[in-house]
Amino acid sequence: MYVTRIGAAKSRKPFIVGNLAKHLILLVMRKSVGLFLFILMTLFLSENNLLKAQNIGLKKDARGSLNQAIELYDDGRYLAAQQILNALQLNNLPEALRADVDFYIAMSALKLDAKDAFLKTDYFKKNHQVYSRMAQLDLLLADYQFEHNRFKEAIPLYESIQQNGFSQLEKDKLNFNLGYSYFVQNQLDKATVFLFKVKDSKSKYAPAANYYYGHIAYQEKNYPTALNAFRQVENNPMFQDIVPYYFVQIAFAQADYQQAVQQATTLYSKVSDKRKTEIAQILGVSLFNLEEFQKAIEYLEYYRQESGSNFTRNDYYQLAYAYMKTQEYQQAIRYFEMIKMEDDALSQNAFYNVGACYLQMTQKQFAGEAFYRAYQMTHDSRLREDALFNFAKVSYELSNDPYNKAIKALLEFMTNFPNSERVDEANEYLVNLFLTAKNYKGALEELERIPNKNQQLLAAYQKITFNRAIELFRERNYSEAIVLLKKSSEYNYDKLTRLKAQYWLAETYYQLKSYKMAAPLFEEIERNALAKQLENFKSLDYNLAYAYFQLDEYENAKIAFSKYVSAETQANGQVIDAYLRIADIYFIRKDFNQAIANYEKAEKISTDYLPYALYQKAQAHGGNGNLEEKIKILKAFVESGQDSDLTDDAFAELGTTYVLVGRETEAIQVFKALTKRFPNSPFYRIALLKTGLAFYNLDNNTEALSNLKMLVERFPGSQEAKEALAIIRNIYVESNNTDQFFAYIKDLPNAQVSSSAQDTILYRASENVYMNGNCQAALPGFTNYIQKFPEGTFATEAHFYRAECLAKANLSAQAADDYKYVSNNRNSLFFESALSKLAFIYRNQKKYQEALNVYSRLYSYASSDKNKMIGREGQMECYQQLNNHDSTLLVAQEILRSPNAEAESYQRAHLYAARAAFKTNQTALAQREYKIVEALMDGSSSAEAKYHLALIQYQIGDYKLSEKMIFELIKDYASYDYWVAKGFILLADVYVKYGNTFQAKHTLQSIIDNQSDTELINIALQKKQAILDLEKKQESEKQKNVVPADTVRLGGN
Repeated sequence: MYVTRIGAAKSRKPFIVGNLAKHLILLVMRKSVGLFLFILMTLFLSENNLLKAQNIGLKKDARGSLNQAIELYDDGRYLAAQQILNALQLNNLPEALRADVDFYIAMSALKLDAKDAFLKTDYFKKNHQVYSRMAQLDLLLADYQFEHNRFKEAIPLYESIQQNGFSQLEKDKLNFNLGYSYFVQNQLDKATVFLFKVKDSKSKYAPAANYYYGHIAYQEKNYPTALNAFRQVENNPMFQDIVPYYFVQIAFAQADYQQAVQQATTLYSKVSDKRKTEIAQILGVSLFNLEEFQKAIEYLEYYRQESGSNFTRNDYYQLAYAYMKTQEYQQAIRYFEMIKMEDDALSQNAFYNVGACYLQMTQKQFAGEAFYRAYQMTHDSRLREDALFNFAKVSYELSNDPYNKAIKALLEFMTNFPNSERVDEANEYLVNLFLTAKNYKGALEELERIPNKNQQLLAAYQKITFNRAIELFRERNYSEAIVLLKKSSEYNYDKLTRLKAQYWLAETYYQLKSYKMAAPLFEEIERNALAKQLENFKSLDYNLAYAYFQLDEYENAKIAFSKYVSAETQANGQVIDAYLRIADIYFIRKDFNQAIANYEKAEKISTDYLPYALYQKAQAHGGNGNLEEKIKILKAFVESGQDSDLTDDAFAELGTTYVLVGRETEAIQVFKALTKRFPNSPFYRIALLKTGLAFYNLDNNTEALSNLKMLVERFPGSQEAKEALAIIRNIYVESNNTDQFFAYIKDLPNAQVSSSAQDTILYRASENVYMNGNCQAALPGFTNYIQKFPEGTFATEAHFYRAECLAKANLSAQAADDYKYVSNNRNSLFFESALSKLAFIYRNQKKYQEALNVYSRLYSYASSDKNKMIGREGQMECYQQLNNHDSTLLVAQEILRSPNAEAESYQRAHLYAARAAFKTNQTALAQREYKIVEALMDGSSSAEAKYHLALIQYQIGDYKLSEKMIFELIKDYASYDYWVAKGFILLADVYVKYGNTFQAKHTLQSIIDNQSDTELINIALQKKQAILDLEKKQESEKQKNVVPADTVRLGGN
């Protein structure tokens, strides 16, 4: 494995700076001002008395007084001299004498550090511009500025002084002071010039001059010169403690790590804690570069603990790398992750080494992510190539790459490194990755971008198109599924895959009701020698039979159904259904005996389809003319109390059969039972009509009129009402009461025979066009009818058919108005259908409250279990969209308790129950329901369930199980980008709980880099920023607890 080390020697700052340097100079070069003033103060009284005694003589002998003052000045008794000089200054003195007096007054003021010293020197220079000893005053003035650290002001004064007549000691002092002043002002070239003049002298200034001369050379990396200078003072008491540090630094700077370790080890045991931190750094880095990693760790750790925020990115890298080389991978990762990652070579190496460490710890998921981050940086091409290949290899081994980064990386590898010795190996990995990819959508996108696919890739393409097509099929995206299934079936690299593609292509056509396309495909598959290897082989004849059945090719359908039941050894729902369809075919062909025989076969297997079998068997007996047997079966059916969609049918058929055999009284009882039990049944009107007819046949005209008039009044305009009016008319005519009939119909809508002809003709013309499938031509006709006859006999039908045409033309908003009209007529045959379709339109328009109201009406008034279930499921979805989670859960649980719901309805109810329970913090219930959803459903719903199960584990604190479930989600549902991304975001939260903010940040970065969903990207960005803020806060808290290091570091300025 290719590994790069970073950690070259770093330049150091000089040891002595600022106040430390100044104190050194003061100690070496000058007296203590405090001590000097103390001595002056102790002499003040005696000196003052002496002046008083001499005062009379001052006026008589000015020259003598001046000489006396000069003696006191030369003796360092500046205050006493100043007293005499001040007294002399009051006299009228000759110019030459006055010049001397003013000179010594200025000099004494400087020596005494008087507040008016500068005034006195300015006074002297102004009044005595030509004076033989002016240079002496300038020197004292320069020294004064120097002593007061006003080096900038001292420099021009020193520079202006002519050194002619100066002693060597005075010259050395002046040159040192001037060199040091330039040093402090960071004018090192000039400083070097003057320090050089002093360093080789025998004066007391030479040691300090050598030190600073060496220091400047050190700063300028002129290490030989620096070493020579430092060696001159290594035994000097003033410098012997500090010079060894320079020797260590210079050895380190010259990459003489052995020498640096040797010298630093000696110092390490002697130095103070302040210096120990710096020496520890040099030892750690030197040992690191000598590849003595175990020893290096000791010193680097000490340096890290003591240096606080001064521990750099490079320092963290060296410490992490040392741990990696000593196989302490967890510690190595910890410190690599502490590096503030930037787009540079150090970060690239750090990411690569993190990947290597994780690989050693068999944590391949983390290893892959780190390798990929290293690959994304371009600073080291060899490392980048290696990182990319390792990433692809790890991803392949994990079979877990939801964003297909491995595939993309390998394709890029083969493009960017076409001459690499690993190209063939990369191609092999690429083919295998395509074959094992779980994100079929992403894999297909990448594969289709390859212009010239070799045979291996085409074989992979065949399988990926098939797998992606199955996903689309399960999502009911049949049109796109067909495209991919056709592509897959074009290739013959894998014959079984080709056959599977053909099978599912036939299934897809069947779902789209393209039976003419499905049937021949099923036949072709059945003839294939590999057909028995299909998982759905046993259902082939069943599927083929249904395709023929839907095409009305009953003979072919019967043969296929019979073949299926003969081959199927286990009784199941499909076998029962096949017997029922065989019976239906015989029934359609009026072979009622065979129909009855097959209905009874279905009955014997299971009672699941008993209502249908009984009803149809009764009808078959009726077809044979055996009405008594028909009555017997139907009577047993209605008296059994079964609640099925056919129960009201059975009541209606039983009553009708009683009428046929002349048993009107029994018929009346059955019809009355039907109207009482099923007030919303479409047979309600028929029951009223036939009850009236039965009473009419019994010559009970009073009861007949009562029932028939009820029908006309409650269902005006219906076909049954029209037939009822005909019977009512006959009753009145037969009883010679025609006036009563005309009086009765006078105020009835739709009852005037003379006005209905045009109404009927206009409507029937449009209806005929509609029934022939020409909506476009029928639409204007229905509109014309509605405009001319807004309350016409066929107004409801016209509105419904117009709505159907508008919906077909994607004019849903206009269709909704017509469906709404129909939904207000409960007596219409289209009432329930209009409610269902109106609610569907509202739901698609996201008018969930309006949709909820309509679905609720459908549930309340529906006569069939199917429409009741549509109403219930619609309520469930609308409640969810309206965030009414309690009601969502209530409706979902009612659906789950329903005995007549279809499997898909149960599945959706479990899903909505899980969502609602989760939203209402019913964790145990949500967990149970999501487990059922994951087991029963496919695709996005199953992925959603898996995500929430992982989220629940996170919320209850089981982070390990949550992490495990997230990886299962990523692996098993890779094509469902949204839930995979949600899983990654949750995984980042898990890592934060572990304290692994490094991995959390890079997990979130994978969302930012690969997702297109803006909402998810924003969530990832916010969470990443929260982690950065947390890290910043933790670092700030950490720094509060760090003891500050010595401000004068090894190699300070």
